[in-house]
Amino acid sequence: MTPDEVKRLKVAHVACLNDFTYFTRYFFKKQYHRKWKQWDHLLLIADALKEVFEGKTKRLIINCAPRYGKTELGVKMFIAYGLALNPAAKFIHVTYSDDLALDNSEAARDLVSSEEYQQLFPYVKLKPSSKGKKKWYTEAGGGVYAVSFGGQITGFGAGQVDPDDEDFNEFVDAIEASTKKDWLGNKAMFAGAILMDDSNKVDDADSELLRNRVNERYDSTISNRVNRRNTPILNMQQRTHENDLSGNLIKKQKTIQEGGIWKVLSMPSIKEDGTALCPEKHTIEELRALEQHNDIVFQRQHMQNPKPRAGLLFPIDDLQFYDPVEMEETLNDPEFAYIPCDPANEGGDDFAAGPFKLIGNKIYLTDVIYNTDGADLNEVALEQIIINEKAMYVGVEAVFGWKETANRVRDSLYEKNWNGDFRQLRPRTNKHTRITNRAAFIRNNMVFRKDWESRPQYAKFMRILTSYMKIQEAGSKNKRDDAPDLCEMAGSYYEKSFPALWAIK
Repeated sequence: MTPDEVKRLKVAHVACLNDFTYFTRYFFKKQYHRKWKQWDHLLLIADALKEVFEGKTKRLIINCAPRYGKTELGVKMFIAYGLALNPAAKFIHVTYSDDLALDNSEAARDLVSSEEYQQLFPYVKLKPSSKGKKKWYTEAGGGVYAVSFGGQITGFGAGQVDPDDEDFNEFVDAIEASTKKDWLGNKAMFAGAILMDDSNKVDDADSELLRNRVNERYDSTISNRVNRRNTPILNMQQRTHENDLSGNLIKKQKTIQEGGIWKVLSMPSIKEDGTALCPEKHTIEELRALEQHNDIVFQRQHMQNPKPRAGLLFPIDDLQFYDPVEMEETLNDPEFAYIPCDPANEGGDDFAAGPFKLIGNKIYLTDVIYNTDGADLNEVALEQIIINEKAMYVGVEAVFGWKETANRVRDSLYEKNWNGDFRQLRPRTNKHTRITNRAAFIRNNMVFRKDWESRPQYAKFMRILTSYMKIQEAGSKNKRDDAPDLCEMAGSYYEKSFPALWAIK
């Protein structure tokens, strides 16, 4: 190697360590033999990742369209750069499939072991036994564990141990012994991260069971696989559903702007000014064509909007809400109180019932029973809510085995001197057609609790209502229509019983 070549390598060594973007440009060209495109959205991602390395960000969510470079930057380059900063850094990489996790792990390992990387960072040595994709180690004790969300994570944690741990001094000694300290500095305390990429499989987006499985896996296992509380956790994905992992994290732990812990970098493919985020990937004309082809998929994958208004029958922004505290006295003395009940007819259906109270020309849903607890428990709950809310009329869909149950509830109520009207309903028309025809009435005249997120059954009810689609998949079963159907039952009763309140002028 000539003196000039040695000099260039020394310059590259310092430049790469000092700037993650330069590191990416340098090794992207070495790997793929073409220049890394410094598109605006890639620079935004790189800047967000820099703050993780610098310790400014501990929890980061990056949402952008597929094939827009988040995996290259946020997994492959991130691991390689992290090990250059600290060869003892430990990473856990999780994605929706084993194959994808292993491919990303292999790419990072191959980069670290490449001749070009070793020229700049000879202190990052892989153990001779590190031939696998799932788990590999550096001689300094760092390494990578790659797994799917459903896989086992045992015997491995991300990040470094706490400073007061008895092994901490040995940990520091191991790092210092394996390097010349020329990488040490402000970033030396970076010691790894949990990297989640494509947490939810697109094909599973509308399966509540599979979404919950990912969310519960994060809560119970993945979030606990850190060696230190401040170990960074990153979640990078295209949005697939309102309650995908990104949505679940934001909802439960809030964004930094909301006083929570997650910094969110959301990059819609069409920017607020109407131009394309990255014209080199998709022109605005191409994006509009994709939007026309399938608006729901486009809103999720490209706009990072998992609740597209165009496809929803009851967008949350179109609904009306009231403050229960401010209206408590008024709601205790309504002009009329009607409780419809939609029993659970099939496995997976929710039992739904709730008091819809008329005040003026608005209908207020003050409480709700919405669960899969079973007929025995809900029979009692229905009777209690009828009495407590002083319902004047009750309508129960008496289908399947609920005819006998409805009779028992009715008889029990009358024995307790309840003097309302109890009717068994047998709808004749298609449920989705009824809901669609009554949708405008529901949006314009029904008012829901402002604090619904703090009430578990009411919250579940609202999530189902606000995610109900205008167009239902042909032949699909269990469309989760219990919440909108309950509103339709109430709307139908009130519109027919009090027509003068909503007369067309």
